Amino acid sequence: MIRIHVHGAYGRLGQVIARLGEQTSSISRSGRSDDLEPMIRDCDVGIDVTQPEGTLAIAEVCAAYRKPLVIGTTGHSESAIQRLRALSNQVAILVAPNFSVGTNLLFWLTEEATKRLGNDFDIEILELHHRQKKDAPSGTAKRLGEIAAKARSQEPNEVFRYGRHGLVGARKGDEIGIHAMRGGDIV
Repeated sequence: MIRIHVHGAYGRLGQVIARLGEQTSSISRSGRSDDLEPMIRDCDVGIDVTQPEGTLAIAEVCAAYRKPLVIGTTGHSESAIQRLRALSNQVAILVAPNFSVGTNLLFWLTEEATKRLGNDFDIEILELHHRQKKDAPSGTAKRLGEIAAKARSQEPNEVFRYGRHGLVGARKGDEIGIHAMRGGDIV
């Protein structure tokens, strides 16, 4: 039986992962203020669905104990991403902005459609999430934009346009618009 530790197990996604994992695995749980060391020491793999600062905490412990880590948390700073890359030299780390099979299919479809449609087509990403979602745009929306930019041989930081307000002029042909909406309990 695989021993899985879910960091962020008391949040929306963490509860679902822990509940589903109990069907086939041994599950331990933690929240943001729990001591991770004994739980990581005794697990086979960690899953992080906390907040960006929680990700670094579990990644450090997983690296120290050589326990693979799956990260579903989004909204990391560039310095946090660099630290995760450094830790991935010590232990396997998978960062996935979305665990949904359908969304991962959408990632592939986005790449294929962007390649086939070429640079003459406008790309706008509109994402909706529940009112409790803390980062905007979501990691999923940003990943879609990154995939589209890469398929066009563009640098995301040069072509992303986050929202529009006021008299901003005509849309540039090479930009990729990303817009975040929040409300209710949209999953």
